[in-house]
Amino acid sequence: MVDDVPDPAARRGRHPLIGPTRLTVRVHPRARAERLEWDGSTLQLWVHEPPAGGRANAAVIRAAAAAVPAADPGQPARGRHPPIDPQAQTPAAWRDYVARRTCLPAPGSMTEGAPARFAPFKSGYDPGDPAIMATRNKVFPLHGLMP
Repeated sequence: MVDDVPDPAARRGRHPLIGPTRLTVRVHPRARAERLEWDGSTLQLWVHEPPAGGRANAAVIRAAAAAVPAADPGQPARGRHPPIDPQAQTPAAWRDYVARRTCLPAPGSMTEGAPARFAPFKSGYDPGDPAIMATRNKVFPLHGLMP
């Protein structure tokens, strides 16, 4: 649970890490009580399982996955902010950043002029990339999501 993480930003529903982040994780196997703590630089995890046979690693994965809030697939997604108009202009600062990083022009609108549409996987949507489908079929069930 997020309340278990002793970080004020995390307790307010905000994650203190921004962008791609490498975490240092310290595992305490054979602990009496399972818990996790974030001290601002290291995620500390206490798990009941012993380190033998990868059992502690599996417990760490389960604990970390349980600590991250997951969307209920049966409920529509809701955000804190109103939806963004698909035809809205992309922010100028972002376009400048993309141009500096890639030496290519960034899209001027959120949908690049294409119609905004959503096709759920369960309707038979195929992204056309076998790697995406293989990853989805392997990873989603591990998190209780539809295969």
